[in-house]
Order: sequence, then C-alpha cells, then structure tokens
Amino acid sequence: MVAKGKGIWDYINPETSQELRPILVKPEEPAFSELHANAASYIDLDATEREAYKFMYQKYKTNYDEYKVLHTAIETYSAEIVKSVSPSIVSYIRNCE
Repeated sequence: MVAKGKGIWDYINPETSQELRPILVKPEEPAFSELHANAASYIDLDATEREAYKFMYQKYKTNYDEYKVLHTAIETYSAEIVKSVSPSIVSYIRNCE
C-alpha cells in the first residue's frame, strides 16, 4: 500500500477513529528567548547559548523537513482519493477529516 510506504498510514487510516489518529503538527522554530530571557536575536546570546541554539535549530530543521514530506504525501494522497471518486459524489467527501 502506497500510504504505508510513505509513512502516512497512521494519519489517514479510515479504520482508526479520528480521535486515535496522530495529528501532524508543524514544528515551531526555536526562539532565542528559550535560551536567554531577554534575547531578541542571535547576537544577544553568549557562546554557550549560541551553540545550544544551533543544536535546537538543526533539530527543528530536521523535524520541519520530515513534516514537509509527510504533509505533502498526505495532501497528494488525499488528492488522488478525490480523483478516484465519481464526480457526482465528490462534494460528499470534500473537506472530510
């Protein structure tokens, strides 16, 4: 099954109730203030905080890249489902969760 190969089956499995399906959440970019209360930019961090921020940002990028892949795959798969349905009943499945 294509959805399993793309890693999205848990997100779209119609046999799993919506309450039990995981929700794909877009990761948030780390804030400088997470490392230093008054930091508004990278320059406001000391050397140790900058290293920690680099690590946090790399982790964010990795999570964001994974999010983009999954989000795109879910959107593509959803579009394929809609294309496979008779045009006369598409309105019944549009915007379904």
